[in-house]
Amino acid sequence: FNANLTEEHNVLGVPIKRAVKNGTRLIVIDPREVELTRHADLWLRPKPGTELILLAAILKEMLDQGLERREWLEDNVLGVQGLRETLASFDIKSVSEETGVPTELLDKAVRMYAPAEPSSILYALDNINPELHDDVVQALLALSLLTGNLGSESAGLFPLRRGANEQGAWDVGCVPDFLPGYKAVSDSESLRSFSDKWAVKLPSNPGLDIHATFEKAASGQIKAMFVVGDNSNFSNGELGDASAAFKALEFLVVQDSFLGTSAQYADVVFPRLTFAEKSGTYTNLERRIQLLKPVIRPRNNSSRSESTVFSDLAKAMNATGFDFDSSADVMDEIAGVVTIYGGVSHSRLENEGQLVFRPDTSNPLPTQILYSDRVLSGLQWPCVDSANKGTPILYADGFPNGKARINSLNFRSADLKDLKSDSFIFTPGRVLLQENREVKLVTGTRNQIERDEVVELHREDAAMLDIEEGDLVEVQWVGGEMKGIVKFQDGIQRGVVASTSLFGKLMVELDKSSEPDPMSKVPELTVASAQLVKLPTGNSQKR
Repeated sequence: FNANLTEEHNVLGVPIKRAVKNGTRLIVIDPREVELTRHADLWLRPKPGTELILLAAILKEMLDQGLERREWLEDNVLGVQGLRETLASFDIKSVSEETGVPTELLDKAVRMYAPAEPSSILYALDNINPELHDDVVQALLALSLLTGNLGSESAGLFPLRRGANEQGAWDVGCVPDFLPGYKAVSDSESLRSFSDKWAVKLPSNPGLDIHATFEKAASGQIKAMFVVGDNSNFSNGELGDASAAFKALEFLVVQDSFLGTSAQYADVVFPRLTFAEKSGTYTNLERRIQLLKPVIRPRNNSSRSESTVFSDLAKAMNATGFDFDSSADVMDEIAGVVTIYGGVSHSRLENEGQLVFRPDTSNPLPTQILYSDRVLSGLQWPCVDSANKGTPILYADGFPNGKARINSLNFRSADLKDLKSDSFIFTPGRVLLQENREVKLVTGTRNQIERDEVVELHREDAAMLDIEEGDLVEVQWVGGEMKGIVKFQDGIQRGVVASTSLFGKLMVELDKSSEPDPMSKVPELTVASAQLVKLPTGNSQKR
């Protein structure tokens, strides 16, 4: 759901492709054409902003057709009747018209997903309006609960976090409204507990999210900022004019391995160790905490880890509780305050590795195991104490308080926040291969891919702009533009333009990039408000 999975989580994309080849059914819900849409049994392509009401239609059809697991729901779930009442007024035909997804595809999706056992939902919120985030996740949870797909092997709901350790960052409270261990900042008892442990008075109001932070920095309401690492959102418009925000600060500190966008404006830059030079842990999407070891020595002797810089800075400000000699000490601190990490330590992660056979022709294994004699398999939280073996399957022994609950939902659509009346919604896609498209390979020192790009457009929108199929147009959005030849596409909704590029072309561009860390600037497939400009007749390239 709404995930460019093969690019951002390819370690997961490969087994999904393999499973599909072996007979697993795959449904993709995404307005963009991504690699997994090529492998899907069913691709639902809703108009951006209508994903939540599409989920409402799927839930309603499932209930109306009696495809929910009634006995399991009676024993394990509250709120089903409330969901029925909320969905009672939904008209599937109207939802189909608004989303652009045909009713027959909606019905097919319901009949494919509902009886499947077990089944999993993997989701991201790449292009979901922030105001819909909570309800979208709750709707996906309702889908899992109605089909009984929580608490059993090979089933569940998996959030596809961005970044290698975003799950771990959330776990330890690096979000504006949570304390470590998902304790709400607004929960007075949790706030008092952490304040007592750390001997400080913690703020009782949630912090700012990243968008609000940059808005207030640009307006002068935030005076100083500490930024760790670089991010493509500093330059692609996702955070507004990030450069203006950096310039407006009175003092900017940056810690990074390269002189990226933010470092160009910094008053102080701390050299940062790369992932290959430091120790610590990563927590992946299955809650598995894995040990990270340095594999190379730092070339820059002044480079330090983030935790070292934070600790030294805190001590320079006369703060207490930052006497950490290593990342292992930091993990011990985490285990002491985050219940779900209570039984985790570096020594345990190191000592509980599994022995493996060396790979050979009769025992093929990934090449990274070639020089290893064992695999550190990690621990899956909750792991509450040293005797606990971790939790491979959440809720296998039942739900907290006895039953799960389907919360009240507000099913609605949402427009792009910057969409103007004369704008289109641009939905970029990217795939490995398009069999029906001509591609020219230009060989040389660096091989390159050349082809005419295609802009997909609804024929009624084209008529209003006096555009014909085969005309050359330019799509313009904040942070970019592209030229392509118009192709009318029945699957495209009114007000939407789409274009799908090749992953190989992106790799060529990254290979030519002068960026010190080009992978941090890979353009994401972000849905955006765009203008469509017909180019002069002389540039027309009709095919």
